[in-house]
Amino acid sequence: MSVQRELQCFKWTGSKWLIANNIIPLIPGNCENYIEPFLGGGALLLSNAKRFKRITGADLYQPLINLWKVLRDKPQEVIERYDVLWGKLRQEVLEIDLGRDKGKNYPKIFYKCREEFNRTKDPALLLFLSKTCLNGVIRFSKGGQFNNSFHHGRLGQKPEAFRKCVMNVSQVIKGVNFLSADALEIVQNANEKDFIFLDPPYFASKNRYIENYTLENLETLLEHLNSKGAKWICTYDSRNDVKLNPSLFRQHLLSDAYQSRIRRTSGQGVQSTSESIYMNY
Repeated sequence: MSVQRELQCFKWTGSKWLIANNIIPLIPGNCENYIEPFLGGGALLLSNAKRFKRITGADLYQPLINLWKVLRDKPQEVIERYDVLWGKLRQEVLEIDLGRDKGKNYPKIFYKCREEFNRTKDPALLLFLSKTCLNGVIRFSKGGQFNNSFHHGRLGQKPEAFRKCVMNVSQVIKGVNFLSADALEIVQNANEKDFIFLDPPYFASKNRYIENYTLENLETLLEHLNSKGAKWICTYDSRNDVKLNPSLFRQHLLSDAYQSRIRRTSGQGVQSTSESIYMNY
């Protein structure tokens, strides 16, 4: 069984599971602390949790950090709630008549959960939506409301497999410190003992993240880390015309090619793409 299958218990746009094997060998072995300010689905954090003395996972989106915290502290509660929701979803899907229900918001349980999440920001509902929304794409309106639709033909992970995955993740992240704050604030006191993995939202991305992150924001962050002597890896969209200032990094590599789910679901068809991997060492 792959590490991804064992540890990916929810989906998040921009996940690095597909290129984690390209990045992991590049991580320096002489750092004590791991910091990830754009945590998302946490592929790199989960893959490297045993390598560092202290680990911090952070993201500006508070509901996402709340989800990580309940996975760490209350895994059984997460499992039980998913089991109930999945059972209701399965029953409703079995009863759907596509001719009769065409154009309606079915299954109702999905859209009820979406409405409730947008009102309460309940992390268990965010997890359920991530497992059952169209192509697993986490998408928000301009007002910050989760707005992706149900993926017909896919019920999400079965409860038994989900249980095993959640318990695996909970064990791995027991000692992880999760914070919700701006990336620059998270690394304000970084030093030469720290390794920082950066996976910021791509330049000009729309409807994918709660707050778009500019190239200027990113370069300010990298300048700060360089001034502190911290080592970092930053992944970025290699197809974009916008490039990082060459004075900020020492190496620029390309990941192995993979099929982009985002581009496929945005109408660009099945395409192979690579990501830029920047390092300051």
